[in-house]
Amino acid sequence: MPDYQENFSDASIEYESTLMKPVISRRNVFAIFRANLDYKRRSEITAVILERDLFNSSDFLIPPIETYLENDLSFMLDENIAEMDVNQPVSDPNSALEKMVAMIEDFITKLDQIRPSANDEILLRLHLRLYNNITLSNLQEQFPMLDWTYFLQELFKKNIADDDVIYIHYPEYLKELNKLVLNSEPWVVHHSMLALYAHDVLEEVINPRSEIENFCLTATKTAFGDAMSNLYLNHVGKERIKELRHFSGHLLKNIIAVVENAVSSAEWLSEKDKTEAINKLQSTIPEVGAHDDYWNITFINELHERVDMSPSTFFGKVMSIYKSFRKEYYTYYHQPLPKEMIIWGLIIQPYVVNAFHLQTFNTI
Repeated sequence: MPDYQENFSDASIEYESTLMKPVISRRNVFAIFRANLDYKRRSEITAVILERDLFNSSDFLIPPIETYLENDLSFMLDENIAEMDVNQPVSDPNSALEKMVAMIEDFITKLDQIRPSANDEILLRLHLRLYNNITLSNLQEQFPMLDWTYFLQELFKKNIADDDVIYIHYPEYLKELNKLVLNSEPWVVHHSMLALYAHDVLEEVINPRSEIENFCLTATKTAFGDAMSNLYLNHVGKERIKELRHFSGHLLKNIIAVVENAVSSAEWLSEKDKTEAINKLQSTIPEVGAHDDYWNITFINELHERVDMSPSTFFGKVMSIYKSFRKEYYTYYHQPLPKEMIIWGLIIQPYVVNAFHLQTFNTI
């Protein structure tokens, strides 16, 4: 028979060792691993897009090849790609084009390097620093890489005042992005964005046939989550939701008791940390159900009345839905809303179980 006591001891040692350092779940490790694979695949696809599309670029968007045939490229290339022999005179258009592509690929690589990682997001959530509000005027002053007033008004088709509050998820990332954009040639930024946009659109609308059903369901949940939530709520019914609310409250109460006991007996925690942890535990509440508006079919219809399904092509319809969806998000976060409304809005995925801790409201 296996020695359960020995296995238990080994497990205890392993568990205690994890208490001395931040715990990263296997799910997060897998997500980071997958992101690395996606990046490699993204680089390959981007290279193909660049090599194909740069031949058709207009002189207005990109410097003509002749410019590179006459001049040295060293003043436009970053020192990080010094391996390229930029001081060697360019003798043919293909060589010039390769160097132009290399400059764009270098920009995209740097863009990916400064992007916040999954671990960065976890840390920001833990420290309640994911949402950072800043006025439009301060945004323009701190990050002058573009005309924010013009950009936001064109994006959302509404007037935005200097004292309006804008939410920034990653200020440090925006600082690095601002530096990267200001230190890059405009045409490099332009074509890098085109390449990334083309890649992202392909990722959104082109999937293997075996994934079509899942893609359609996910796209519908994403763009019309409110409408599907209304259908789901009416299907489940208020009585069933009332039962679930009672059950989850009882379950959470038992969980809190177990965790509170573990915290109280943890020798590695200071008394101050124990007190803070227990106070947070005791103030945690469950939220099951939905805001009253999500039962109201009139409210749901009003949310989607701006969706334009008139484009005759499939791609046109997809882009129309995504534009409308993003505008709704801006309107959604631009005004104060009750706690229950925000929580429900953040987890609208009617066919997926959502159970997580929302630190801002200390709510599960």
